[in-house]
Amino acid sequence: MLTIIHGDDIEQSYKALTRLRETFVGREFRELDGKRLTPADLTQALESSSLFGKDVCILIQRFFSSVNKKTTLYSELFAIIHKSMELADIFLYETKELDKTTLSKFGVDVSVQLCMIPRIIFEFLDGLHKGNVRASLTKLHEIVSHEPVEVVFSMIVKRFRYLIQLSDGITPEGLAPWQAARLTRQARFFTMEKLASLYKRLATIEVSVKTGGSPFTLAQHIEQFIISL
Repeated sequence: MLTIIHGDDIEQSYKALTRLRETFVGREFRELDGKRLTPADLTQALESSSLFGKDVCILIQRFFSSVNKKTTLYSELFAIIHKSMELADIFLYETKELDKTTLSKFGVDVSVQLCMIPRIIFEFLDGLHKGNVRASLTKLHEIVSHEPVEVVFSMIVKRFRYLIQLSDGITPEGLAPWQAARLTRQARFFTMEKLASLYKRLATIEVSVKTGGSPFTLAQHIEQFIISL
């Protein structure tokens, strides 16, 4: 059987993968990296038996994110997975959403779990700049009422790291051109000095919260951070 876990909510997708592992307790999981995967490696992992006499499960991480769909390598690997999905338990784990066309090529006998970050969080991140403080605070309060504040904080850190890189002329790995263009426009709201100061403040917040050295909650720290934009 083939199971596909995909989507940009890495925390939720990892939890889903962990739950799956727990349902297959007693099985040997063979983890393969999509970036280095070859047809020979995949075939060997599928066909060789466990040294401990256990049934084998194959976990392939970031296959679609790593292999160009227009290459012969992709066609060969895809064919092996498609041929083997009825004979073995195969799990594909992707940290981005797969398109419907890709999913449909496997047929209907596939278990698919989509884990996506709510759109409002990206709207919140896009709006983080000095002229949008009040709206950002409103969105923050709405988000943390039903999403873990730790996830929001980690995404703010990631966003400002990207803004610093783009301001320095560096396009972060994995960022699509349209995403880079949108974030570049956002970066123009800040000087490099301001971005560096804000990023340093985020690091200070993380340390103080983790060490218990702050009287404020993480949500309150984020509020203060937004006000300081």
